Amino acid sequence: MMINNLFGLILLLLFQINAIAADRSFTGWQKTKEEKDITVYMKESETDGLLAFGGVGELDEPFMKVASVLMDVSRLTEWMADLEVSKVVRWTAPNRYIEFDHIGTPFVIKDREFLTEVNVTIPKEKNSITFQNHDVEDPEFPKDKYVRGKLEGSTFELTSIDGGKRTKFHAEIHADPMGGLPKWVVNLFQKGWPIDTFNNLKKQLKKPDLKTHPKITELLG
Repeated sequence: MMINNLFGLILLLLFQINAIAADRSFTGWQKTKEEKDITVYMKESETDGLLAFGGVGELDEPFMKVASVLMDVSRLTEWMADLEVSKVVRWTAPNRYIEFDHIGTPFVIKDREFLTEVNVTIPKEKNSITFQNHDVEDPEFPKDKYVRGKLEGSTFELTSIDGGKRTKFHAEIHADPMGGLPKWVVNLFQKGWPIDTFNNLKKQLKKPDLKTHPKITELLG
């Protein structure tokens, strides 16, 4: 589903996980899904009436490997359904870059695009990494023929556990595909994105050709 994938863009976290039953940071959110490998939450935004989503879990994958998958924009199209183009426009700082994503949609709906700035933060202990995305405008990258969606904000935090052999994650995302789509339609379809995206990335993390991303080595090495 097109809307489903719009909300999986930055999601980038989703792998073989052992779920955490509850997370105090989601106080006030509604728990919508709890499986052996993931716990999903949602909350209606007070600003636009759209649903924001969150998820928590523990990945049975090494911390550096998970971080590399999130960082590797060039391979997002391998596991993100309907994502036709994903690229780094340019790095604006050692830990910050602008990302462009183009999503293919059914012929009756215009394709969507997103232009976001991604900030990567790492504490001095280097035991976690946080990706924070937000909308950005760039005169060198004006709107194309597609409808430009809005990413109101997203946060993906990975924390190393078991000496780096496993990874804890916490994610939140709030996006609007824009283009005049009824809110109830957006909310209806986006409810399925967390589980679908997680399953796709489980497969991605099992690929034998995955390597530690050079930027991850630079930031965490």
